[in-house]
Amino acid sequence: TALHRLLLAALTAHGVDDDARLAFHAEGAGDVTAVLRYSRAAARRAASLAAHRDAVAHYRRALAAADSVGADPRTRAEVLDALATELGLIDEWAEAERLRGEALVLWRDVGDPLRQGDSLRMQSRALWRLARGAESRAAVREALVLLEPLGETPELARAVKDLAGTHMGNGEHVQALVAADRAALLADQLGLADVLCDVLD
Repeated sequence: TALHRLLLAALTAHGVDDDARLAFHAEGAGDVTAVLRYSRAAARRAASLAAHRDAVAHYRRALAAADSVGADPRTRAEVLDALATELGLIDEWAEAERLRGEALVLWRDVGDPLRQGDSLRMQSRALWRLARGAESRAAVREALVLLEPLGETPELARAVKDLAGTHMGNGEHVQALVAADRAALLADQLGLADVLCDVLD
């Protein structure tokens, strides 16, 4: 423990920015606050490199640290959502859906309808992957109820795009086209090339 503390202090003093390395030594040093900070940064870095299994491992360590230090609900919800996203990318949909449910409770508690709506939208995707179609459609509609009053946001554009997808998957082609047209307009207005690409698909 003492050596890890010395190494962590030396690395940070010399400006080392290898967050995975810093998280490792922070854990060895028993510095849970530093573990939370560096593990989240290491996870984001891994995700940006498409190293999604590594990102999952880092976010798991961050979640354990958040629980250990009694992190505020917003921080815990952010870690839960990020971990759920990475789990989906490695096809662990059941755990991703469960963690989204935990995050949703926290977003409701902190009173953040934007994050709640976006988390619901992502939970809808997990539910669809788990062949729970009716629940998936209900979740994306609930997300829209939360997001519509907040104006034309990227979160709304993505939710409308996902609504188009649920209509398409349910054989509701006219409704799918109406939602897709609206999502394309929002995506164009907001400069969301990824959303526009999905909509055109």
